Amino acid sequence: MGRKTWPLEWLLLDPRERRVNRVADRVEEGEQRSEDLHAHLMEVSGRVGRLELLVQALLRLAVQQGTPVEALQRLVRQIDLEDGYEDGKIGEPRIDAPPACGDCGKPRNPEAGSCPYCGVEQARVVPDNRPDNSKPMLTCGRCYRRIPETEAVMTTDGLRCQPCSERVGASGRLTVADDGEGNLELSADEEGQDGRLSEAE
Repeated sequence: MGRKTWPLEWLLLDPRERRVNRVADRVEEGEQRSEDLHAHLMEVSGRVGRLELLVQALLRLAVQQGTPVEALQRLVRQIDLEDGYEDGKIGEPRIDAPPACGDCGKPRNPEAGSCPYCGVEQARVVPDNRPDNSKPMLTCGRCYRRIPETEAVMTTDGLRCQPCSERVGASGRLTVADDGEGNLELSADEEGQDGRLSEAE
């Protein structure tokens, strides 16, 4: 009952031919997976392009309406803190209740010296309730897995994803800055490379 039955043709094949057939099947599966991932990558790339366009339009509109760069920077920090941590990205709430400012009651970064809403100086405190998933996360360029940095394999040319051996990079931080000439920049620094979106005149 628990014995596996094999087709007669399979049993007549030389063991080397069976291995070749298995490898060919794996290659075919890999090619299909590669095509699926490529299609997914193209879809994500298109969405990122549309989001970049939207961000540029919103930044230009804000600048044209006279919004100071400092106000945009403060708003980026406030939105970043909505998940409980100032880590440069929007995420799911990772703690039950983010620490609140003692003055205005709004969420604040416990490791920062002041509240991003009211500016009142606060004592810096490292929270005890930071979960294990607060470790630096890396994203694999091939299999798109997000893995903790401690689970990546260190090689001479950088960190690699264990399952697929692709080089992985850290998640970037978004910042808004003024270059001093009235141009507004939103930059995403990832793995030492700086991709910039500029507000050009």
